[in-house]
Amino acid sequence: MKKRMIGLFYILLCCVFSCALAYIDTSADKMSNDNALTDSMNYSNTDASSILIASAEGRIPETSYPYCKLSDIDLISEGNLNGSKAAYYSAEVSYNKEEYGLNDVLGLLSLESNIITAEEDFELYTDAVPSIMTDPYMKEQWYFETIGADKVWQTVNAKGRKPGEGVVVAVIDTGVDYTHGDLKNSMWVNRTEYLGKSGVDDDKNGVIDDIYGANFSGENTGSTGRRGTSSDGNPTDTDPDGHGTHVAGIIAMTSGNGGAVGVAYGAQIMAVKAGDSQGYFKVSNVMKAINYAVQMDADVINMSFGTYGESAIIKSALEEASKECIIVAASGNDGFPNSESSLDDAKSVYPASYPFVIGVMAADKENNVTSWSNYDALPYTDDEYELAAPGYSILSTVPGDKYAYMSGTSMSAPMVSAAAAILLSEGDIPGNVTPAKYIFNRLVNAGNTSAKRTEKNGNVIRYPLLNIYNSLNGEQ
Repeated sequence: MKKRMIGLFYILLCCVFSCALAYIDTSADKMSNDNALTDSMNYSNTDASSILIASAEGRIPETSYPYCKLSDIDLISEGNLNGSKAAYYSAEVSYNKEEYGLNDVLGLLSLESNIITAEEDFELYTDAVPSIMTDPYMKEQWYFETIGADKVWQTVNAKGRKPGEGVVVAVIDTGVDYTHGDLKNSMWVNRTEYLGKSGVDDDKNGVIDDIYGANFSGENTGSTGRRGTSSDGNPTDTDPDGHGTHVAGIIAMTSGNGGAVGVAYGAQIMAVKAGDSQGYFKVSNVMKAINYAVQMDADVINMSFGTYGESAIIKSALEEASKECIIVAASGNDGFPNSESSLDDAKSVYPASYPFVIGVMAADKENNVTSWSNYDALPYTDDEYELAAPGYSILSTVPGDKYAYMSGTSMSAPMVSAAAAILLSEGDIPGNVTPAKYIFNRLVNAGNTSAKRTEKNGNVIRYPLLNIYNSLNGEQ
């Protein structure tokens, strides 16, 4: 998989919540063994890793087990896992590498009576190929006609509204340059913090001065430029290529100010920074970002990152979030079919493959799924990338009041997120279905347009191609 998946590449950082009880045994032999383990952990044969632990409700992980020790135990959130209430923790685990491997330790932790599962806290990542431009007046957004945006804008504007108006899209990414001239008027604002006291968690959500979003990446971004003292409340984009800023611009660049235009330029961007300056996302940080977006009432969550590894903890969190939000993710940029294929290079990307997440492939100007986009070998199953959207040579914002062309499924996903925002804003949603489920179905099942992919064995596969006008008007 490429270093940066400008399609949604989500490196699942396996969740291992250390919540096992400390082992107590008064026998001389056992005490001797424990002392030997303790002594061995002080030397060069000790290894350490970041993990995630899902513990039984109310059971806090212990710091010491016969086979490992836990430190930096941090409660991330609470939820349901496999039908049981669980508390999710991140932790550092250390162990004697001459006796155990990380998988051995995770397996042993998962057998503890108060631990449901333990996973490696691995990383997700993005993938982008940037070409930065300094001219802010370029009008090279070729894809508007393809996705029916221009026709939708006419319909919405005739009502005196902006597309996506009143809808909040959480961009979980490397951050957003919320001072960019084409984004500053499109940012979601947490008014309680905006009007509150600097350095105070005015809304009691656990994050200080989170005016435009929050920072869960672990990077110190400094306080917000206007005010504030907390790096946690500053979701500025630290990625050299501006991945998160580019994604945000595709959704909601301001219209009529001489720059480029976002697909849903009336929507608001909630910047939720979970990725670092290298474009990597730890699972534990992604968990915090998802929880924040749901807690702060985001309507849509865009995740332009992914991974070939699967985390039961992340899956559970996203399934819960999908009841409240529309979740969109990128399929990845390695040209691989998903795991339903019989081809040798078949593998699925998560979270895009989950049935409650809209997985998005990248299409070019001729409506072909690009050769580098991961693709769905068997459409309309549970292991699924649902549709394709333009992802080739996409113009959008990057930090410093600049613009760039980028290609990747990371660019395709925010087009679908923007479409979801427009449908939420304009659609007449029946009372017998949740908005998230209704919009999911409208986007995936709108007919009349398709994208195709020709596999290396000559097999031709066709997929729905994003068309917002068709989705809004019920054309099947």
